[in-house]
Amino acid sequence: MNNHLEILKTFTGNDPLRPIFDEPFLIENTIYATDARIMAWTASVNVDKEIKPYDKPENITKVIPTEINQDFEIKLNTLKGIFDNAPMIDEVEVIGGDVDCPECDGKGEVEWEYDYHTKEMDCPLCDGSGLKENKEEVKTGNKILDGSKAIKIGRFNFRIDLLKKIYDAALSTKSKNIKLVHQLLSKDGSLFEFNDFKVLIMSINCREEDVIYTIEIDLIASE
Repeated sequence: MNNHLEILKTFTGNDPLRPIFDEPFLIENTIYATDARIMAWTASVNVDKEIKPYDKPENITKVIPTEINQDFEIKLNTLKGIFDNAPMIDEVEVIGGDVDCPECDGKGEVEWEYDYHTKEMDCPLCDGSGLKENKEEVKTGNKILDGSKAIKIGRFNFRIDLLKKIYDAALSTKSKNIKLVHQLLSKDGSLFEFNDFKVLIMSINCREEDVIYTIEIDLIASE
């Protein structure tokens, strides 16, 4: 059952402003993982580890479709063929981090003086944060899918690298396909499922030339 948790972790985020998304979280009897672009979940009985509850469950549950209005299977072999021929880019790793601002020594304020009067004000170099960015992008030598490219499924376009997450997760459960079970005319999320998992993915706007493949679907009329 630990495999379910490892799969969920592949959908977590890495945003310092939203640390709650760094790990899977619990809402009632379901465990979720998201990076705010894609969200996966499974029943809590599938994970034999205590998971921290999320303190604002309504923010999550309100975006989950309640209607199952589609029934279209996409074979993993079809997706594999698309990924194998998709454009690749260099993978980069961000090294370093924020350091104390050299102007204010990390205090966020500097002393302004005029005609024997002094006043504390926000540091003009770091805008009062006390930090200076000291990061560098370094190529790892690996190639990854170009996240600017998209695959059209049904009505909407989806980032190819996010669809690859769904593919990898389904493959690790030994599934042979994923199923589209929800898609509307409006641009809310589209819902896919495989084995014990459901995945909600948001569509994107992109240039026509960035759509590298279209999966035609006879969608069930809705709305």
